Amino acid sequence: TGTIPPPVFINNLVNGLADKNDTVIVYGKVSERNYKFSSSAVVQRKVPITKLGIMLYSIYTLSKLIIMQPQFCVKIAKLVRQNSTNWLQFLKRSCRLLPPFLDNLDIFHIQWAKTLEQYPEFIENLKCPIVLSLRGTHINVSPISDEGLSLSYKKYFPRINGFHAVSQAIAEEAEKYGPDINKITVINPAVDEKLLNYKTDKVNNLDSEILHIISVGRCHWIKGYTFVLDAMSILRKEKVDFNYTIIAGDRDQENILYQIHDLGLNECVSFINDELSHDEVLKKISECDLFLLPSLEEGISNAVLEAMALGIPVIFGVLTDDTMQQAENRSGGQYGNKGVEAAKVALDMVETLQNI
Repeated sequence: TGTIPPPVFINNLVNGLADKNDTVIVYGKVSERNYKFSSSAVVQRKVPITKLGIMLYSIYTLSKLIIMQPQFCVKIAKLVRQNSTNWLQFLKRSCRLLPPFLDNLDIFHIQWAKTLEQYPEFIENLKCPIVLSLRGTHINVSPISDEGLSLSYKKYFPRINGFHAVSQAIAEEAEKYGPDINKITVINPAVDEKLLNYKTDKVNNLDSEILHIISVGRCHWIKGYTFVLDAMSILRKEKVDFNYTIIAGDRDQENILYQIHDLGLNECVSFINDELSHDEVLKKISECDLFLLPSLEEGISNAVLEAMALGIPVIFGVLTDDTMQQAENRSGGQYGNKGVEAAKVALDMVETLQNI
C-alpha cells in the first residue's frame, strides 16, 4: 500500500520479491504517469484521484465484491461507512480498502504504520497475515506527539503477524507499543550496485568557485531544512559562493519557502517540491559537490547511501547530545552553532578534494 512508484527502499523490496517469481500487487495513488515496474510479476492497482474516477472505481469494486462475497460485502461496506464522515470520504476509503479483499492475498504488507489507524478495516477483516514496516517519523515522532495514534499502535501492534524495521533503533522504539519482538526483522537499507558505475554528464565542479550542495528527503520539519538554511545564510554573509538545492516532496513547504525569502537566499537556494523520478534525483545528486543531510533524527537514509555510491562526499549533521540543554548549547548557545561548523567542514572537504 502507498504510492506508485513507491519509495526507493520499498521499491527494492518489491523488485526483490518479483525476482523470486512471487506476484506482487502494489496498491496506491499514481505520482508518475506511465510508470512501469521492471518485472511483469508486479501488478499495479491504481487508486483514482478525480471525483469521477473515485465514484466509478468504488462502484466497480463494490459491485465485484458483492458478486464474489455478498455477505462480506455488506459487512465491510457498513464498517467503511461507519468510519467515514461523509459519502465522499466513504467512496474514497472504498477505493483504498476494497481492492485487497478482492485479490485473494497470501500476505498483506503495510508500509506506513499510520495506515493502521486510518484504515482499521484491514487488520480487523483481512484473513491473510499482515506485515508492517517500521519507518522513520511514523515510529520516532508521530505517536509521541499524538496520544490517539499511540493508543492505536498499542491496540494493533500485538495483532500484526510480522514487522520489518529499517534499523535496530527503530525496532527498539517500536517495542513501546507492544509488538511481539520475535516477529521484528531488521532489514537495513541498501542501494543498487549499478550506482557504483553510474555514468553522468557532470562537469567537474571542483574547478569552479561555486560550491554545489544538495539535500534530498521528505518535506517535513524533522528533516532540518530550516536549520541548514540558517547555516547557508551565514555562509552567504561570509562571501562563500555556493548553490544549495533542496529536493523535498510533500506538502509541508511553506516554512521552507518563507525562510528562503526571509533570509534573502533566492539567488543561491533552489527548492524543488515537484515529484521527480528516481533517475532524475540521481542525476541531480551526481551533478553536485556535496550531499548534506541536516535531519534532526535519522539514520543513514537511502539518499545518503546513493550519494556515497555515486562518489559524492556526504556531510551528516548529528548532535551527539543527551539532554535538551546540551542540544540548545550546541545549536547557537554557549558552544556555538554546530550546524554552521558542519557547513564549514564541507568547505574544507572541497578544498581538500581540489588539492588531491
